[in-house]
Amino acid sequence: SVPRTDNANCGRCGTVCGSSERCVEGVCTLTCPTSQTACSGLCVDLQRDPNNCGSCGMLCPTGCVSGRCSAIIDLEAAQNNNCLLYASGRVYCFGLNSGINRSGGSFGHNATPVQVVNGVGAPVENVVQLAGTQSSMCARRSNGTVQCWGASLAVSDITGLAGVTHLSGKVTTF
Repeated sequence: SVPRTDNANCGRCGTVCGSSERCVEGVCTLTCPTSQTACSGLCVDLQRDPNNCGSCGMLCPTGCVSGRCSAIIDLEAAQNNNCLLYASGRVYCFGLNSGINRSGGSFGHNATPVQVVNGVGAPVENVVQLAGTQSSMCARRSNGTVQCWGASLAVSDITGLAGVTHLSGKVTTF
């Protein structure tokens, strides 16, 4: 008789199921925690995973909030650039890009929004407010810190600021 539920001998003698698997009908099957779902061999949270938003394989590059692709909550315009803030806290910019977009080294015109990233490719995230100036943009993050980027400034944390509750950048130039 072939073992059908033995994790140490699943389907045949010596076939051991992994730590996140269990033997079901002679096949090692991924077992996810209650709040997660198996998608392509991984346990994911369909409520927050941007690669599996609401269902396996549903891509949402702007972020996933409560199982839905994140919606735009703010648009901030600078002189020749525009930035979109999504409910996920991610920022995407587009326009003539006089250095403001800072999206993976992109310094040319961007007709479609591209995600703003820092010098090592990490996205600007956890943003709750944007403020634009003539050639720069600043983002207030949920932890009260500020990041700015623009024509003469790569995405940078502004040191010495903590607990910031509001931004207004219309008169500031970097």
